[in-house]
Amino acid sequence: LRSSPSRFEVAQTLSQRFTSAMGVKGLTKYISDRQPPSYVKLESLPIESGRSFIVVDGYSIYRKFGFGLDWLRGGEYGPAWHRVADFMQPFLQHRVEVVVVYDGNPSHEVKLAEWKKRRLQDRKAMLKALEGLENGQLPSDKNWEPAFCLSMTLQLAFQEHGARVIKSLLEGDQEVAILAQSPHCLGVLSNDSDFFIFPGLKRFFFVDHCVWRGSRIHRLGFFKEGLLAEMLGLKPAELPVLAGLMGNDFSSGLPARPKHMGAGPEQMAEELRACRSVLARGVRALVEHWWPSADHDKVAQALQVCVDQYSVERGPPLDHLGDAHYHSRIPANILPARLQLALFSAPCLSAPGRQSPAAQFPSFDASLAAWVFADVDGVATLPHFRCTLHSEEAFSEDELAVARDEEWPTFRQIWASNETDQQQFFERLCGLPSSAALCCSWGSLGCALLGGALAAKSSALDMAKLRSCLVAMILVVRGYVDKIEWGRTPTVDAVHDSHLWLSALGGVEARWRMVFDGGRFAQPRRPFLQPERCLHGPLTCAVLSSRSDDLLQVLNRKEVQAVHHAADACMWFLNKLLADPADLASSTMLAELEALVREFNSAVPTDRKTRSKGKGYSKGTGSGQHGSMAFKGKGTSSGKGKGKGSGPPTGVKG
Repeated sequence: LRSSPSRFEVAQTLSQRFTSAMGVKGLTKYISDRQPPSYVKLESLPIESGRSFIVVDGYSIYRKFGFGLDWLRGGEYGPAWHRVADFMQPFLQHRVEVVVVYDGNPSHEVKLAEWKKRRLQDRKAMLKALEGLENGQLPSDKNWEPAFCLSMTLQLAFQEHGARVIKSLLEGDQEVAILAQSPHCLGVLSNDSDFFIFPGLKRFFFVDHCVWRGSRIHRLGFFKEGLLAEMLGLKPAELPVLAGLMGNDFSSGLPARPKHMGAGPEQMAEELRACRSVLARGVRALVEHWWPSADHDKVAQALQVCVDQYSVERGPPLDHLGDAHYHSRIPANILPARLQLALFSAPCLSAPGRQSPAAQFPSFDASLAAWVFADVDGVATLPHFRCTLHSEEAFSEDELAVARDEEWPTFRQIWASNETDQQQFFERLCGLPSSAALCCSWGSLGCALLGGALAAKSSALDMAKLRSCLVAMILVVRGYVDKIEWGRTPTVDAVHDSHLWLSALGGVEARWRMVFDGGRFAQPRRPFLQPERCLHGPLTCAVLSSRSDDLLQVLNRKEVQAVHHAADACMWFLNKLLADPADLASSTMLAELEALVREFNSAVPTDRKTRSKGKGYSKGTGSGQHGSMAFKGKGTSSGKGKGKGSGPPTGVKG
């Protein structure tokens, strides 16, 4: 990767941030106050059936599909899946492809001070949530955080419903803008004001200006191409400089603006128009004109970074590892670790006095590091920056040793090997006995059994708790979520154990994807664990907090017996795998497990009814049902009556 210029090195020169600050400071308000958006229905756009597409900024609509759902206890995934299905329906109906881009830029330079600042905010929110939980209170919607597996669920849901999902190698905004240059692109759906700056976008569909009904867009609110340049009398090529002056995600290296520029976009635009002859000589000439006493080389480089992030030129072709990252076939932290040669661990929800789930099931360990760096010479250790929840010092730094005591294959070697060799390597990577490979084709249940084996082997969860977690999964798969009383506030320890379980599952899923999925060049990600079909955090916490028999009283005797029988089969497998795996492959008990596998893989995601409120566009009050979203609202135009519709999940107008 480092031997010759690549797309990653190109991206590294353009990217200086760790997470998005959502564009140019103050620009959205400036435009919205002066130019209201236009509105259009999807079917009124110039659609070429089967050829037209829309590009969606994945993180801009992240909250739309998770807001209002329980996250503290481990997450609700079925309702999020159904919200994506509802969102996709109009696009499928009109044969408009949806391309969803997630910001997975692996090359950005992480600024440690900024990373610490953001992680302290996360830590404060988690400690507040735990404090409320100890007092028997769950966090309010305003304190909503993404659930553990929500990103995986949304990506798989989009993919399953016909969207194309991309994990960017450049900045996410830049990847979106490059795709939008196609003549078949109808526009970009985002909340990021950077898209007022990028050239070549026919329409900027602004998420919070769209008219939502539930999780479906009823009317698209958009701004036309070239609007900002027209408002300020600037040329499109001058807008990136304006964005740097106003302040964007890359402008931290610039000095303060000269006082004569003023603070508003009009004054800055006036100065830019007056300096066109200077700008024609290049960025450095502009820096020398505006900041005569500054370090011209350093400031010119910083301003060039601000300008270059709005480039829409494509990078070099992808190599094997870049392609795996781009299509989400490997976890998002693999390429960053290779390029940055450093690891960063955010705080993880955990109970006081107990080891963090992230520490018990780390996303990077010595074995994984040995494989990741098998073809990179000279890497013996990696600096590891941690933010922890309950320690006296919020931050710590240590080193992860890369296992060099034995030979490890490269990514290419594993991806080119046969299935048997891949299975053996997977067991080695996970530290599990040979018969564990039986689970590699079992999907969600296979992931659960492998995760259970890891949790038992490390003593993170005892057998009784593992059985409770498996019982909860079986209840979800069989559609019993709405029958069981799971709404009670759990103990902090139950929440901790739920997150331990999810961490174990996530670790297995990531390693499975790297071994069995990573080498399928130009192919989308395949699902192994499907959270929307088998995971329900609040129910898992309820089962962990009490006797499962008490919760199963609402089921009839036959249903209860079937649940226990399935759980017994899973526990038999776990015990055999840990104690005597030799005869697992020939056991007749496997037939029962394989029947349960088919049940897991054919399960329909649970669609819990959620209620939200929002303002409508027709006078009167109404209540009704649209998809999975209940509705109550008040309208604004004349007339009274009852109607059907949905309140938007995030409180924007619907």
